[in-house]
Amino acid sequence: LHTVLIIAADSSLQIKGVIGHETCHIACGHSVSRSRAAGVAMRPALLSIGLGILAMAAGEGGAGAALIGSSQQFAALNFFTHTRSEEATADAAAVEYLTQLGQSPRGIVEFFENFRYQEVLSSARRYPYFRAHPLASDRIRTVRQLAEDSGMMDTPQTDRELNQYQMMRAKLIGFLD
Repeated sequence: LHTVLIIAADSSLQIKGVIGHETCHIACGHSVSRSRAAGVAMRPALLSIGLGILAMAAGEGGAGAALIGSSQQFAALNFFTHTRSEEATADAAAVEYLTQLGQSPRGIVEFFENFRYQEVLSSARRYPYFRAHPLASDRIRTVRQLAEDSGMMDTPQTDRELNQYQMMRAKLIGFLD
């Protein structure tokens, strides 16, 4: 949770959705499992590098360079399979957490939809949150379905919640400007 996220969100419902999502990452121990997954993801990369060295030693420099050059891609593909599963778990948990608290999960759906355009930006131009949290259309569709199935999608915010969020956001913008 950081200032750019608070300013970029349109409502406190969106902030609550992100907090629910991130809470699951903590509660589910995803940082620990990501460290393990990174180690496992390196195995195909190291194998590719080893095969590339062997190919070069055998006189196939082009093949060796291709194998070594693609090693990072092999690691990334392996790692992202693991992280997509964690993101789906965190999305579903956010909806569940909000529902259990009597809060509308509409915010996480709106947040994802508002930032769908981030998918087409280069990594350097994306908000930091979206570099680690890709927004595929099927992910948004799944979260929307879970939120609609919760029966809490249309639970309104109180006037107090709306005013508190607007005041917090205005103060933050004023402080940063």
